[in-house]
Amino acid sequence: MLFKEFVQLLEEVSKTRSRLRIVALLSDFFKKLTPEEARYVAYLLKGEVAPPYKGIDLNVADRTLLHVFAKLTGINVKEIEALYKKLGDIGDLAYEMVKKRKTQPLFTQEYEIKEIYEMLLKLATLTGPGSQQYKENLLLSLFLNLSPEEARYLARIIVGKTRVYIGVATILEAIANASGYSKEEVERAYYLISDIGKVAEDALKGQLEAKVRLFYPISPALAERAKNVSDLHAKIPQPALEYKYDGFRVQIHKSKEGKVKIYSRRLEDITQFLPDVVRYAQEIEGEYIMEGESISYDPNTQKFLPFQFTIRRKRKYDVQKYEKEFPLHVYIFDVLYKDGEEILYKPFKERREVLENLVKGTSFFPSHLTYSDSVEKTQEFFQEAVSKGLEGIIGKKPEQPYTPGQRNHNWIKLKKDAVDTIDGLVVGYFYGQGKLKDLPGSLLVALYNEKEDKFQTIAKVSSGLSEEEYKLLKELLKPAPAPPTNLEYHLEPDVWVVPEVVVELTYDDITISSMHTCDIGGQNVALRFPRVLRIRDDKSPEEVTTCSEVKELYEIAKK
Repeated sequence: MLFKEFVQLLEEVSKTRSRLRIVALLSDFFKKLTPEEARYVAYLLKGEVAPPYKGIDLNVADRTLLHVFAKLTGINVKEIEALYKKLGDIGDLAYEMVKKRKTQPLFTQEYEIKEIYEMLLKLATLTGPGSQQYKENLLLSLFLNLSPEEARYLARIIVGKTRVYIGVATILEAIANASGYSKEEVERAYYLISDIGKVAEDALKGQLEAKVRLFYPISPALAERAKNVSDLHAKIPQPALEYKYDGFRVQIHKSKEGKVKIYSRRLEDITQFLPDVVRYAQEIEGEYIMEGESISYDPNTQKFLPFQFTIRRKRKYDVQKYEKEFPLHVYIFDVLYKDGEEILYKPFKERREVLENLVKGTSFFPSHLTYSDSVEKTQEFFQEAVSKGLEGIIGKKPEQPYTPGQRNHNWIKLKKDAVDTIDGLVVGYFYGQGKLKDLPGSLLVALYNEKEDKFQTIAKVSSGLSEEEYKLLKELLKPAPAPPTNLEYHLEPDVWVVPEVVVELTYDDITISSMHTCDIGGQNVALRFPRVLRIRDDKSPEEVTTCSEVKELYEIAKK
């Protein structure tokens, strides 16, 4: 399959907001691919060259491309910068630059998708002395032979500003349609290995397996929320109850030989930041996959530290310093795999027995657990958790299996501020005033509509952060030339951004709105007086609060 045909697909997708149309376009395209090509296309549709846990990112700066375009055209870099500022889109700039090449080839080379993918992979993995120059030369050779249309989309992919954002659920449905497997079979396989490229290739080969594999992170099970203890008991009459720790989630994989990998809830490899957790993991014999929550603990005061201290343990630098300053307690709450057996399909109560035997006598702690048969007992456990400075509690159905990648009523979270916080995706910002005129003054925040596989706006947030935090946000938010293709909106911000930063919001109420698009079933809602509590860099866009969750909160509040 030629790369230009992939570009034509992206062009078609960018012109429609209909999910059904996008699924149809992708399905037809996957049907034309070899299994190997399907792997490459699945990655490229997500703007990746590998799954997140491989840690292979393109990370090509806009400025690198500007230098490549200067060599390509003979135009001064400053002139190119000025044109880029005017156009606002690296893809549109690439389109213009290719048309102004110093030497126009008689025939543009028709690249296969495989060739483009392999060049991108090489770009992402080049390191060491001379690698920057090699990257520029490689890019130059590409842009010398691409058509303007191909250059437009390739440039966007290279710098991570694709403009065509397609949700995982939509891609998986297209893979199912093209392969003959059911949507549920494809989703189950994906949630067990979190590698959309491998799932696409295996499905088109007719060799799809829903199988747990060591060192392939399992998509985390997610919890619904409860307003209060009575609400939790209405959903789970006799729950298993655990503390909800305000730390960061870890999924620990260990082989018989002692190799350890630790993955975040965003499915990223964070092993290098947690040498102490690696040591704890090696205390346990055999191979296993288990999940826990890491939280910083002050041995002097014997108290847990706030989240902002714990999150410092995920920094790339000064790992040993932060290990000493913020020692971690790791509370294990689930076991998914042990010595060749897939434990995740067992009921929670049985998984818990395996867990307690596994961590006994090690540096890990089993999560604090009790079983409740009354509202009064659950209320007492909840107050106990809050008095220890914890976030709240999690209620679990004792008889249910672990459900990777799904948010359902098997797990219910009850936080001390349950009604007052949601997690939203920043999709744009409005400039501030006065000394904040060059900073994000207000954020346009969206939630996930899982039925439509789209993001829909719910708030314009202008308070809650300090000036320093707004400066940090300015660094984190990458400007985009246009809104994501999977966003529904009415408000148009001053600056659209690449949708990847998640913020936690508090608010006073949920109200009916004509300005926002969060659909709770025939009517749209917005947050009244929203404030930003913190940036949630441990959460991915797919983990933000859903519109159906907001519907539940809205209905509870109106009772």
